[in-house]
Amino acid sequence: MRRQATSAGAGNNDSALIPMSIDGLEKGIDRVSAYVYCRLIRMGGVNQMQYRGIDARRRNTGLLTCTAWLLLTLLTKADSQLALNFNNGPGVLTWTNAQTNAWCAVEWASAVEGPWRHSWSDLRRLRITNDQALAVDVPMFYRIVQTTNGVPPYVRQYEGASLTNWEVVVGDGVYRQAGQAPVNSGDIETLHFGTHSEVRANIARRGIMAHNITFKRFVDEQAFDYIHTCSYSFRLPYLPSTANVGTNAQTIEIAFFIWDGSGARLDYGMAFQWMLNPWMPEFGTMRCWADANGGEWHTVGQLTPDTQWHDVELVFDYRRQTTSFKLDGIHYPSRFSAIPKDASWGPETAARFCAEIVSLHPGESNPGALHRVEFKNWLWTWEPYD
Repeated sequence: MRRQATSAGAGNNDSALIPMSIDGLEKGIDRVSAYVYCRLIRMGGVNQMQYRGIDARRRNTGLLTCTAWLLLTLLTKADSQLALNFNNGPGVLTWTNAQTNAWCAVEWASAVEGPWRHSWSDLRRLRITNDQALAVDVPMFYRIVQTTNGVPPYVRQYEGASLTNWEVVVGDGVYRQAGQAPVNSGDIETLHFGTHSEVRANIARRGIMAHNITFKRFVDEQAFDYIHTCSYSFRLPYLPSTANVGTNAQTIEIAFFIWDGSGARLDYGMAFQWMLNPWMPEFGTMRCWADANGGEWHTVGQLTPDTQWHDVELVFDYRRQTTSFKLDGIHYPSRFSAIPKDASWGPETAARFCAEIVSLHPGESNPGALHRVEFKNWLWTWEPYD
């Protein structure tokens, strides 16, 4: 929405009333929409600017109707209550009547019509390669962005009680005994119950080891411009045991990856597994994936299998090539990984948060068994780099 600018006055008191708008919704973030009126005043040869009344309304959500009035001032007259002064000391931008329990951010632009930015990255590391004159956009106009959905501006957040609408595919951790058909999509399923989901593998209890990857994916070329924090809760609805007949486990696996299909063609991320095969000496060990020796699992801790809910959190920072993994509030060692993929992987940039299970490896004393794990309350936060 935009209105025509109007002007009044002449000479040293030239002024213009200019509207500016704030986007109402940006990539999943509910945002208060505002229309800002900027008064340009020329006094004593110095250009000064005054922001007056912002009519703020919630847009595009249908969840909340609100009206707020904000008062912003940039380089105002000396008797103004609100001021931002660049010439005579530190600048201060003050606004009033913002909603309570909200987040606000200052945006800047070099021109009234934008583009509006929240980062200073374009003003850092300005490389000089010759003696020609250089030019760069610098802050000349400021505005306030407010969010009232509990998420700071520019942060993207996705969540759900269950894994409804997540994708389900067969993973690479598969095996079949002689005479068994190859593992296929009919051997896995993910069921949704409103408050949680149940991820299943080897549902027909064949002589196979099946790998169910249930994952949330966003194809987004800007995925590498964010720090990703992912969490959910999971539990075993049964206890793996050598005494079990039809239900048993190999692993639970937790992973986050971003596929760079247009650049290095590497899958960057982190992965963990909880060893649950009761016949193995590694029963109950926690392991993380590492790139060493072409890729291998490293033991990082121990958790005795049980049927309690467990809370997991992963943090992936691509630019710093760092990761963090917490289980029930306890940090475990983690590794930043870069995995090459074959030509069948596409040219897109795709971020994936995964809930995975592998069913029991079959044997003479441990035939194929159904494996199932419950997941709930997932949360995925995208926090932009400054």
